[in-house]
Amino acid sequence: MRKKELSVIRCRFCFVLSIVIGAVILSLFSVLQKRIIGTPIHMKGFIIPLGFGGISGGILGFFFLKMLNQQKLIKTQNTEIRKTMQRYMELFNLLPNGAELIDEKGIIIECSDNSARMLGYTLDEMIGKPVSSFMCTESSEKFIHNLKFSVTSSRFSEEFTFIRKDGTRVEVLRSGVRISETEKHPAWLCINMDITERKKTQKAKEVMMEQLYHHRRLDALGKLVGGVAHDFNNVLSGISGAASILVLPENNLDGDTLELIKLILQSTKRGSALTSKLLAFSKKETVSFEPTDLKEVLQNSVAILRCTIPKEIKTALILCTEESVISGCASALENAVINLGINAGHAMPEGGTITITTEQISLSMTAVMNSPFSLKAGEYLKITFEDTGSGISPEHIHHIFEPFFTTKPGGEGTGLGLTAVYGIVKDHSGSIEVESETGKGTRFIILFPLLQNTEIETKSIP
Repeated sequence: MRKKELSVIRCRFCFVLSIVIGAVILSLFSVLQKRIIGTPIHMKGFIIPLGFGGISGGILGFFFLKMLNQQKLIKTQNTEIRKTMQRYMELFNLLPNGAELIDEKGIIIECSDNSARMLGYTLDEMIGKPVSSFMCTESSEKFIHNLKFSVTSSRFSEEFTFIRKDGTRVEVLRSGVRISETEKHPAWLCINMDITERKKTQKAKEVMMEQLYHHRRLDALGKLVGGVAHDFNNVLSGISGAASILVLPENNLDGDTLELIKLILQSTKRGSALTSKLLAFSKKETVSFEPTDLKEVLQNSVAILRCTIPKEIKTALILCTEESVISGCASALENAVINLGINAGHAMPEGGTITITTEQISLSMTAVMNSPFSLKAGEYLKITFEDTGSGISPEHIHHIFEPFFTTKPGGEGTGLGLTAVYGIVKDHSGSIEVESETGKGTRFIILFPLLQNTEIETKSIP
C-alpha cells in the first residue's frame, strides 16, 4: 500500500511539475518572441502532461525551438514585404506623371505625390475620396458613366477636366489599366498627364490658322474688289467729266436741266468716295508715306470725332508713350481712326464712352511668327480703341472686315468703313485684332512699327 501511495504522489508531483515547467518555458518564449517580432503570442491549452517532467520538458523544448524558427521566418518575410512595399511606393512616387490606384467604385486607394501636387492637395485629402469629386461636373458625370461600363474593358484613355484646390481648371489625359483581374473586386492603376498647356497651344494654333484663313480670304476679296473698283472709277470719271462740261455757262442750259446734271455730279462724287475706300483696301490707290507722329494723328482725329458723333458719347484719349513716330500717311491714318469712331458711335445710340490709349511694346521673333500679319520683330506702338457699345455677336465678328458686310438696316451703311481701316493698317505694315462680347462693348488692338530713325526718305506704295 505504501508503494502505491508513493507512486500516486509521484505521478501527481510530476504532473504539477510539468505544468510549471511548460508555463515557464512558454513565458520565456513569449518574451523572446515579443522582442523579435514586437507582439506576444498567447498559446492556451498547448501543454499536454505526459506523466514525467523529463519527457514533458523535452517535448516542450522541441516545440519551443520549432516555433522560434517559425517566428524568425515570419520576421524575415515581414521585412521583405516592407522592403517590397517601400520599393513600390518609391517607384510609384517617382513616376513623372500623377498616378492613382482606385477601386471599382472610383475611390482612391493609393495616390502618388505628383498626382496630389498636380491638384494642390495633400495625400490625406485625396486618399479615400472618389476621383470624381476632384473633377468638374461634366467630367465627373462622364467618369462615373464610364466606370459603370468598364467591367468588360481592361484599359482606357480619356481627357478629363479636374479642379485644383485653388479653383483653377487643369486638363488631364487619364490612362488606366485594370489590375488584379482574378479578384472579385478589381482595381485600376491610373496615370494622369497634365495637358493644360498642350490644349492651350492647340487652341492658339487653331485660332491662328482660322485668322490666317480669314486674312487670305480678305486678300482674295481685296484683289477682286480692287479690280472692280478701278474699272468702276474709270466709268465714274467719264460720267463726271461729261457732266462737268454740260454745266459750263456757254451751254445755256435751263435751270431744271442744270439741277439734274448737278445731281449727277454729286452722285459721281459719292461713288468716287466709295471706290477710294475700296482701292485703299486693295492697295490700288497710291499712298505717300513719310515720318508721321501718331500722337498728332490721334489728337486731330479725336477733335473731328467730338464734332461728328453725338454729344452723349464721351471720348477719352490717353497717350502713354513718348515714341510715336511711324512711316505713314497722316490723312489715311486719320480716316481709319474716324471710321472706327463713327462705327463705335453707331453701337452706342443712347450714349457711352470711347477710350483710345497708346503703349509702346516689343515684339519678339516668336510673336511675329505666330501673327497672321506680315510683322517684323522690333518696337511697336500699340493703339487700343475701346467702346462701351452693344458689342459684336460671335457669328459676325469674323466678317466685320469683309467688303460690304454690315449689320445695319438697309440704306444706313455701306459696309466699307472697317474694310478701309483694315486696308490702311495693312498698308502701314501693322496688324489689327478685334475683341468683343455682345452687350459689353468692342476693343480694337492696332499695332504700327515705330521708326528707329525719323530721317528717312518719303516713299509711296502704289
